[in-house]
Amino acid sequence: KNRITGKGFGEAEPKVDCGESCTEEQHAQNRRSEFLIVK
Repeated sequence: KNRITGKGFGEAEPKVDCGESCTEEQHAQNRRSEFLIVK
């Protein structure tokens, strides 16, 4: 557990910057979890 970290960005750093007119597919791309695994 000390080798993995996670960070949520929410609306601060969207993967797809579509503003107020996002499609459901764009929303799905922005709803993500990214993890950094350290050796």
